[in-house]
Formats: sequence, C-alpha cells, structure tokens
Amino acid sequence: STEVTYNCDESYEVIAPTAIDLCHSTEVNFTYERIDGECESEYTEVYTYVATDECGNASAPLTYTIHVVDNNAPEFTFLPEGGVIVCSEFNGFEE
Repeated sequence: STEVTYNCDESYEVIAPTAIDLCHSTEVNFTYERIDGECESEYTEVYTYVATDECGNASAPLTYTIHVVDNNAPEFTFLPEGGVIVCSEFNGFEE
C-alpha cells in the first residue's frame, strides 16, 4: 500500500501499476473511492488494484491512497492606503 499527500493547488497523476505472471498474461483492474473531507478542496482518493491471470488467480490487493489537503491560508489582494478615520465620519467599508 502507498499513501501520498498533496496540497489542493498541486497537480498529480495516478499511474496504474503493472503485473507479471510467470505462466500467463495478466490483467490489472481497479476500484475507485472518493471520500470528501471537511471542505470542498479536501478529499481522499483510494485506488485498489488487483491483478488476475488467465486461470483466475488473483493477486493481493494493492491500495494507493491520495490525500488532498488545503494548507493555504487566504491572502489579502487589496490593502487600502493608510490614513486617519474619524469615527463620526466613518460610514463603513466599501465592498
């Protein structure tokens, strides 16, 4: 089994494993499960692979788990210029 973690702004590629059998050709199949996290940009993807030969012999499952997390704090994109605000004249911030 393999587990990796990526931040939500990183791209990644899932590459399927290959298998070999000493007597026959093999076929690799997989199942996929997505488990949502606490926010939209956090989730876990679980790929479970099984190799099967022509006689129906199956390998032990191989699990590849990808955790996608959001470790980025927001950053301000606009900072108003400094100045003095007189409380009696302040009508709120512009949106």
